[in-house]
Amino acid sequence: MQHTRIIRPNDRLNEGMFSATRHMLRELLQHRGHIRAVFKQDFRNIYHGTFLGVAWNIVLPLVPISVFALLSRHRVLPNFDGVDPGTYVALGSTVWFLLAGCIQQPLQTVRARNIEVMKTALPLSAMVVSSFAQILFDTTIRLVLVAIMVVLSATELRWSALLIPVVFLPAIMLFFGIGLILGVANVIYADVGRVTGILLQYGIFISGVIFPVSSLPFSNILIWNPAYVLIEGVRELCFRGLPESGWVLGAYSVLGLIVFFFGCRLFYLMEYRVRGID
Repeated sequence: MQHTRIIRPNDRLNEGMFSATRHMLRELLQHRGHIRAVFKQDFRNIYHGTFLGVAWNIVLPLVPISVFALLSRHRVLPNFDGVDPGTYVALGSTVWFLLAGCIQQPLQTVRARNIEVMKTALPLSAMVVSSFAQILFDTTIRLVLVAIMVVLSATELRWSALLIPVVFLPAIMLFFGIGLILGVANVIYADVGRVTGILLQYGIFISGVIFPVSSLPFSNILIWNPAYVLIEGVRELCFRGLPESGWVLGAYSVLGLIVFFFGCRLFYLMEYRVRGID
């Protein structure tokens, strides 16, 4: 005898931030095979039918940061005191593209994959995580290039570089949580995705990635830009030692945890409505 389970959008309203996140993680573990399959398919789609093949998956992530690094190396962009400018910009742009991707990928995936998952029992969160795996792959490739540049330029790394994961994890959680929130909003209001895309295009210029903060007319308010604070935090840990404004990084780390759990809860509560389950 078969039992029929009736799913209603309101079934999840009583879930708190932690329980909703726990249920999402459980769903992801149950569908980890599907997540791997989707990632592999998307990975193949990048080079399918091309002459260079899988090399495109390595070349494409390197193009933007290599352009910025070459411009800095040839003095087209301003120099950063005490550090090889190409290496400094390459590391900053690597962190920027990671943070921007944490916002863009959930936002784009929710809207693009929504119709696909409506035909299956696969949770929408699985699609989001499979796209996030591509971001991590691209970031790894870029970090390898940065490491090579550090060696070739004889740039001295400080021991504090070992603490980078302490900054990276809350940064990813903060921006990924924002991406989940905007992903849900974008399904309701398509303008959200367009406005976010525009803001991210300008964001790289006001986050200290390419130009030193001192050259910007509004440098005194950049402390309110989490991307700038986190990018500078990573670069200071690598090239200068422990950051002087460690309390700011700590504040954004706490904010990252709050935004991440809130984003997971909102995404979990709204998934049935986004998928059109009445």
